[in-house]
Amino acid sequence: MAPIQYRVELNPLTKPASYKLRFLAQQTAGYDEVAAQVALKNPGLSAEQIKNHLKSALAEIAEMLAEGMQVTLEEALTFRPSFHARLTTPDETLPPIDKLLRVSVSATRPFVKAVQDAADLERVATGEKMPSILSASDTGLELNNVLNPAGVLRLGEA
Repeated sequence: MAPIQYRVELNPLTKPASYKLRFLAQQTAGYDEVAAQVALKNPGLSAEQIKNHLKSALAEIAEMLAEGMQVTLEEALTFRPSFHARLTTPDETLPPIDKLLRVSVSATRPFVKAVQDAADLERVATGEKMPSILSASDTGLELNNVLNPAGVLRLGEA
């Protein structure tokens, strides 16, 4: 089994500086890939049958959510409707449903624990995203010290 890859990145929103881990997806699996893996472990079912069952189950979950239900698949996932809105008064008119209604999906503790028990981690070296600017000159106005070493752009007089 391949390890979960991550990269350590600077969190620019914190002071003093802190770092965060960024997950790096090695591949993306969809219905076809999941169905093929399940079919390998269940020889009585075809990948196409499994794919159709997955799609059908998700369509049913969507219908249940639209009816105001929370759907919990024990030891797997919980689906629930959620709202994204800020009202200035309690009786303010709601925003349109496409701006308001969201679906939250969260993993149950047993599911997370199963992933944690099976997972290995691998740190990937940080690659440079953009070149480091060591010097600059203003060719239009011929200003000196345009770039501040502290990282903030400042304009100075000649």
